[in-house]
Amino acid sequence: MKSLLLLFSLLLTPANAKRCQVEFGSAYDNFPTWLTSEPSKEALPKTCIENSMNAFSSWAGSLGHRNDGSEGTFIYCSEEGSTKSPYPMCHTPSYLNVTTNTYHAITDCLDINKEELYPIIATESGFYHNSLSHIEGDFGLGQVTDPVIGDVNNTWYSHIEALKESPKKSCRRLLKFIEEYELKPVEDDFRCSLTSAPKNPVLNALYTGFHYKMIKGYTEDFSKNHFLQTRVETLLGRNFTLKTFEKIKSVMTILSYNMGHIGTTMAMDEFLKQQLDFLSQFKKERQDISTQIALINFQLKAKKEFNDGLIKKKATLIKELEEQDWKIAWLRDPARFNGDNTPYSFGEFLTKRNLSHYLKVLTRRVEYLSRFDRDKICPTTDFLHIF
Repeated sequence: MKSLLLLFSLLLTPANAKRCQVEFGSAYDNFPTWLTSEPSKEALPKTCIENSMNAFSSWAGSLGHRNDGSEGTFIYCSEEGSTKSPYPMCHTPSYLNVTTNTYHAITDCLDINKEELYPIIATESGFYHNSLSHIEGDFGLGQVTDPVIGDVNNTWYSHIEALKESPKKSCRRLLKFIEEYELKPVEDDFRCSLTSAPKNPVLNALYTGFHYKMIKGYTEDFSKNHFLQTRVETLLGRNFTLKTFEKIKSVMTILSYNMGHIGTTMAMDEFLKQQLDFLSQFKKERQDISTQIALINFQLKAKKEFNDGLIKKKATLIKELEEQDWKIAWLRDPARFNGDNTPYSFGEFLTKRNLSHYLKVLTRRVEYLSRFDRDKICPTTDFLHIF
């Protein structure tokens, strides 16, 4: 019976009353020890995982979304079928440990920056294993979509072979889990197959990690084929560093997670062309002003006498030259590649052209998420910013 599948729990606190659902039995206690034990010091702090869960559960109240089951929905599956609920799973110690250790194993094994991926999962699913989008097109921990599932399915076994070649302990643990729980590409019933224990959250995290690695590969290919470094270096001038360039590619990868790599790279192409056109225009205008100043200097020297008109004109041109230098310096600020809504940035470029409704939501959710991080230990502050 479904009533035996789930145990409803009402958790009351003096400040706020919250409801959550405790999974029936001990599904999250029976995982391998490396998943249920306390996370290592190298893992993302468990507090950050719980912060994201708390924030995700509060989107409805803070951002005006409905939370009646039509958005922020959670799915609970059994042999008898599936049930949707507006209430998430309770943050039991085993649930938090399994989530934290899964995330650490995936990011460590696949060489994914755990701080880079954290805000994406935190805002997409709150790290809840059984979350669904309101249209039920995004599933579980990584909110993977039908196209993503198809892409990963086509490359699943090549990813597994890469794991086998790694000497990392995290990869060996994942491979053993894959074998013991018979994880394989999911072809149907994504709602339950990619949200339910015991195969999840590891199975969903694998889809998420493989997808993210593929996106990074697309970003690198775009960078190489479209001479991205050369163009960015031309724009930024002395402000260009390899560290800045890596951060720019990171921003593209993060945005591609939801926008898709084609939309992101096409937008970057258009944005860079626009910025380089501005740079060319500003430089030409500066050269014209410099030429006029040089001509006045020649005239003043040739006449060998005081000329109030020329001197005033020169002073005006020098101010115009300073303004032009300021425009060029402003254009060459690396913050122009910020992925959020910083004025005149790549992020604002996207939102003004209605290329990314997701970016607006993402930025607001990350800002909201950071409020839960009272100790300032979770990686949200610099998210999508170039410094």
